[in-house]
Amino acid sequence: MSKITVTDVREGPSGIPGRLGKTDVIVTYTVDDVRAYQTRLNKEDSSPEAIRKQITAEEKDRLQVIGMEIEVTPPTPRPK
Repeated sequence: MSKITVTDVREGPSGIPGRLGKTDVIVTYTVDDVRAYQTRLNKEDSSPEAIRKQITAEEKDRLQVIGMEIEVTPPTPRPK
């Protein structure tokens, strides 16, 4: 289990379509004191429990792809 620490919580204007003119809460957190991330929530739904749920969901998604190796094949050049 990772140790997650919320390091900052700030309010700012939302840039999300449909929320322009409203306020969001930007939460900065660290995972195991190594990696830092931010997440954004609607100010109207930014209780400590909502923040916990949002971070937990993001970390669950992130852990599914950490360590994944992806091989990329260059595209075939177009004929001239």
